[in-house]
Amino acid sequence: MRYTAGIILLLLITAVVLVNLTPVQNFLARKSADILSKKLKTKVEIGHVRIDFLNHILLQGVFIADQSNDTVLYAGEAQVRITDWFIFKDKPELHYLGLKNAYIHMYRTATSKAWNYDFIEDAFSTPGSNKDTAAGKPFEFDLKKIELDNVRLHMDDKWGGEDQEYDIGSLLVNSEGLDFKKKLLEVSTIVGKNSIVTLRDYPAGKPKSLHKRIVYNDTTPFNPGMWAANVKSISLENCEFHLVMDDKKPIPGEFDYNHIDIKKINAYVRAGTISGDTIRGNV
Repeated sequence: MRYTAGIILLLLITAVVLVNLTPVQNFLARKSADILSKKLKTKVEIGHVRIDFLNHILLQGVFIADQSNDTVLYAGEAQVRITDWFIFKDKPELHYLGLKNAYIHMYRTATSKAWNYDFIEDAFSTPGSNKDTAAGKPFEFDLKKIELDNVRLHMDDKWGGEDQEYDIGSLLVNSEGLDFKKKLLEVSTIVGKNSIVTLRDYPAGKPKSLHKRIVYNDTTPFNPGMWAANVKSISLENCEFHLVMDDKKPIPGEFDYNHIDIKKINAYVRAGTISGDTIRGNV
């Protein structure tokens, strides 16, 4: 028994040493890209991968195309830091999640209700499984820090008649805890700089017979999941918000709530909370 344990320990140490070698890591990157490409039946590229002692993963030059050969995801750099030797712990702690020089593009055409990323979910779903039903125990983790630098998230929905664009210059989130069971998010600081949010509405491509009339029977339409959040401070610097609700030309000198452009947003919020449909804070 003692001899077997020694062999297992030696193999584990050898594997850790090999994984930290650059040639081995680049080989793993190519093999991972090939496997994902075959699984998704589309183009997948990973330029470089670095793994440091099973707790830090760095990916560079990540590219995933949709089935029309358009970009779903490009990330110049993606980093993840997890708990040391997380494989021996019940609840992994995600210390750090970083994304740099990234572009995420999700869209639906005017003639189809399918999103361009649906094929990814289909590829990893098991036969006979129900997408709307959660099976088994959900994966839980503690996320401590998120850092985004030059990240663009665009959702173009011609089927539903709405586009959402989030162009983030930089965003830093320091979390104190994320509890899925209690539906509670504790955040110490959120710092956003040079970021632009753009919302556009226009006639939807889907037939009028499929349009659903929205009736708010719930007293909390803003937060139907009844999540709660406590944020000690939020800081925004040089941010922008744009809203375009129709294609009519605004009349000069008159307030037009369908066309709003707010620039140079600088704000500081402390003691912010979300409870049900109520948001509180000192601004």
